[in-house]
Amino acid sequence: MIVPMYKYAFLVHHADHLEFVHHLRDLGVMHLHSIENKPLEEEKKLQEELKQVDEVIGVVSSLKEKEIPAIHPDIFNDEISPSGKDVFSCLQDWITQQEHIVLDLENIENDLIYARKWGDFSRDTMEKLNERGVVFLFFTVHERDFNIHWSEENCLEVLHIESPFIYFTVVLKDNEHCTIPLNSSPIPAKTIHVLEMEKNDLEHKLNKISSGMKWVGCHAMERLENYKTELFNSLELSEAIHKSEKVLGESLFVLQGFVPKTQESKITSFCTDANAIVIKKDVKPSDNAPILLENNRFTKLYEGIGELYSLPAYGEIDLTPFFAPFFMLFFGFCLGDAGYGILIFLLTFYLKHRVDSKWISTLYLARWLALATIIFGVLTGTFFGINLLESEVTWLKPLQNFMLDSKQTFNLALFIGLVQIIFGMFLNATNKIKNYGWQFGVSSIAWIFLILSLADWFVFNFFPEINQYISLVSCVLILFFNDPEAGFFSRLGKGIWELYGITGLVGDLLSYIRLFALGISSAILGMVINDIALRFLEIQYVGWILFVVFLLIGHSANILIASLGAFVHPLRLTFVEFYKNAGFTGGGKLYRPFGQNSGK
Repeated sequence: MIVPMYKYAFLVHHADHLEFVHHLRDLGVMHLHSIENKPLEEEKKLQEELKQVDEVIGVVSSLKEKEIPAIHPDIFNDEISPSGKDVFSCLQDWITQQEHIVLDLENIENDLIYARKWGDFSRDTMEKLNERGVVFLFFTVHERDFNIHWSEENCLEVLHIESPFIYFTVVLKDNEHCTIPLNSSPIPAKTIHVLEMEKNDLEHKLNKISSGMKWVGCHAMERLENYKTELFNSLELSEAIHKSEKVLGESLFVLQGFVPKTQESKITSFCTDANAIVIKKDVKPSDNAPILLENNRFTKLYEGIGELYSLPAYGEIDLTPFFAPFFMLFFGFCLGDAGYGILIFLLTFYLKHRVDSKWISTLYLARWLALATIIFGVLTGTFFGINLLESEVTWLKPLQNFMLDSKQTFNLALFIGLVQIIFGMFLNATNKIKNYGWQFGVSSIAWIFLILSLADWFVFNFFPEINQYISLVSCVLILFFNDPEAGFFSRLGKGIWELYGITGLVGDLLSYIRLFALGISSAILGMVINDIALRFLEIQYVGWILFVVFLLIGHSANILIASLGAFVHPLRLTFVEFYKNAGFTGGGKLYRPFGQNSGK
């Protein structure tokens, strides 16, 4: 759910302004209200430096994973502990040097490629021969244009053939004339030996820099992170001062912001001691208050999924608790193999103490998704591609009574889709009634009854006597309550257009067929993998090895592909079908309390 907020405004005398802002930062509960001001030059510099620090941290972090030695750099004296700023400046210099070295290495590599075409030679020897009247000319020619008779008329030596080109030299002495009708090619500026020495020297420098950077990543990263936090705090303080609105010339400052009701006791105590005039208001939807979500342990796992689309606007319903169970079911439906689910479930326990703490919540989410996969795998009778529904195993007979065939699975996908669409409309109606009044929720409620009555009319036939009347009344309510603030004819026009949208509703419902399609496709692919693997057993001696290897590779690939589809397609159903029918607007901004951010 969205934590309710209070809006606070503080009127502060200019002499107390800076001290007040510092105390407010120490409190760390207020999200400052933004005003349209251009950033100061100081803020621009801090933002730019923060960006550079982030880039440096990214480069150093990537080196920590590489298999290179971490060598203590000479620049870090054991007797002097460098500050975070010193570490950052040093790393910046190294990265600049690294970029130049990489560029130089590319140029040398290109020069080497060209030099190797002419072979290794001594320029000193060539210059001495030139002084004695011996001249070397170098040529490049296409194979089809090379004339073998040139060697009869000239002292010619082929140095290198790299199809479709031939590289050769002609030696002239005592003012001889070359009869070859080609322009000579430039000789390499440096010999292969010299270029390789330069290359080795640059590679040594590059390795030294990389080793030093890795040492920093292993031993001085905390200083760099602390420096980033210092920069962010300075930027945040500057922005807070800048966000204060000046009134009565510059004698008074107004600072506004939002505080969660859960933190009311802290801000109340602060207001009592503050040397300022305090105004407290309840937040209206138009105030564009920040969003702080507060959910239970299960729902909290799905908050990141919702944020992939957008945070809800203040005044909306937080849809996370409502789409979370559906997302879990959809994932299980799409992957739909009990064996795969068990494997993922066990893998989450194995990885729990082997991954960084930031991934723990992801592992818990994967565990719930794996549980749903096991349930749907049992329900559809699939275990590592084996069709349990057709199995002759005795102890499976009681379970087979609860398993669904393809037709029943198809109908289940449509039924779950219908439930989610109706549930979304119910949430939409609830939100409208809460924010605007009962008249604004009538249209959404009418849509629910229209869908249910049409479903009963054409499919279930539970109430044949009344469903036609319910459909008619629902249509009338949609026509005249789609926009309670509009005029009669405007309502009528909008209502007709809205009723036309029932075709889109059918499309929304059919979108849920993808749950069935993905589930059946991964099951079929698993069966094909098993079938091909069994054929390897016919090969003598090594057949069982090939059987095991193919099963491992095949099912691993199937799990990866099916898991990707099982995540992406429920995501699409959530953000398109469910969010649309729930009337989700989004666009909320995250609650960032002043003084509690580290810049991460």
